[in-house]
Amino acid sequence: MCLPNAAAVWISGLLLALLMPVASATGVYRWVDADGRVHFSDRPQQQNAEKLQLNVQASNWQPMNIRITQQGSLQNNDDQLDLKRIQRDVNTIYRFYAQVLYFDFLRNVPVNIHLLGNQQEYLQYVQQVADWDARNTLGVYISSQHTIVVYLHDKKIGGLNSTYATIRHEVSHAILHSLAGRIPDWLNEGMAEQMETISRSNDAFIIRSHKGNKRRFLARHQQAMPVLKFVEVRSDA
Repeated sequence: MCLPNAAAVWISGLLLALLMPVASATGVYRWVDADGRVHFSDRPQQQNAEKLQLNVQASNWQPMNIRITQQGSLQNNDDQLDLKRIQRDVNTIYRFYAQVLYFDFLRNVPVNIHLLGNQQEYLQYVQQVADWDARNTLGVYISSQHTIVVYLHDKKIGGLNSTYATIRHEVSHAILHSLAGRIPDWLNEGMAEQMETISRSNDAFIIRSHKGNKRRFLARHQQAMPVLKFVEVRSDA
């Protein structure tokens, strides 16, 4: 169970990680105000600010060989899914977490991916392996086995592109679970949805707008709560 103050710690940590490449040249300053709140900045805003020395090193990340298993009706059909693309996509996400967010140790955490031919095979497999009803999901990460399970999506829900995006989504869950067993759902799901759109071009990461989420937000933006209130919502709520 994640408490509101735990969410605040995660926000601070994530922002600090994002700022590290810029701030490392000059250092990061930390101070505590009169109310006991901890602040970080790249400039000494208070006289009692403590300069933190950041030793950021370039990652020596190397691509991993991801174990992909095709089961059910996909078992003898190698033409429906591009397994090399899945390997590239998964490694792009691991590389992003390693080189941009500096979760460098995660390059040693492999992930297993089980691919099934249709939704019925997928539901039966998840029920058998995890004893869980997966009817409202497109894919799932089973943390107890460090395994991602995804089925080949019908064209009406996005076909191959939706299938590849779901694999990228669940890979993010696998990485964040390796980092910490329980983190706020808004962060876990938010990062996973961003990873659905990630790609790499000319040695740079590209994260595009999530069109599905944008449509849903525009339709319901009047119902959106303030950001600070949202990030303090408990994960079990």
